[in-house]
Amino acid sequence: MKKRIIALIIFGCVLLSACSNEETVKKSVENQNQESTEKKIEEVSTNASKTEVIGEETKIPSDNEVKEIIEKSYKLIELAKIHTEENQKHNFSPFLISLKPYFTESFINKLDISYFAIPTGGNFPIDFDYDKLFNITERNKNKLTVEVSQYGYDQLPLTYTINAKMENDDWKIDNFTYKEESADKGEKESTTGLDYSIDEILSEEYVEQIVTTYLNDYEDMFIETITLQDEDTYYVEAYVKMAEDHMNPIFLNINSHTGYITKLN
Repeated sequence: MKKRIIALIIFGCVLLSACSNEETVKKSVENQNQESTEKKIEEVSTNASKTEVIGEETKIPSDNEVKEIIEKSYKLIELAKIHTEENQKHNFSPFLISLKPYFTESFINKLDISYFAIPTGGNFPIDFDYDKLFNITERNKNKLTVEVSQYGYDQLPLTYTINAKMENDDWKIDNFTYKEESADKGEKESTTGLDYSIDEILSEEYVEQIVTTYLNDYEDMFIETITLQDEDTYYVEAYVKMAEDHMNPIFLNINSHTGYITKLN
């Protein structure tokens, strides 16, 4: 009987010890799982933080990307030339719409479209010389200000300041200004890029081409006279066929620098 009781006591102790060990192992596994989970959460948080920082950095354009952005300013004169025929007829909507991928709404709204009836000259961005000047004065994820060099239509060096900004998740030109060095190497004069100063006077032959294009929807037409009234205005008398045996007169004023047409009748 004693032996049986002793055996039962020993079995009970072994059983208790096994249960205790199992609980210890279970707790150890739980602790390890908790530590693993916490570590994963920390890693995810760290990676997310790194991604956010990298994402912020990628929004700031590199030097090459800055050049691509400011060269969108070339599109102003390029698109004006593409839409010359429509612009001469004062149908500026296609031209203005075509500017939207490259220029901000504010820039487009400030444009004096009379300068684009016939793009004949003026200092427009067309070919920056980065070797001569490429100076980024402001660069963040929303705005850019860059100074670059280019020769003007009169072959005098220009210093452009190009402003770009993010609009609708895309970089667009918001404004540009330039300084032109005078022929005698004097002081540079600051000029707004939206005030296109054109000193050259169009020839009568060129004005004739403008009028012919402007009136080409008529079945028949001819130009009677082209007169330079003053340094800024050509006066044109033309006739167009309105009926089988009748030609109607049309009188036009044309800006002698830009080719912009004002119809008088």
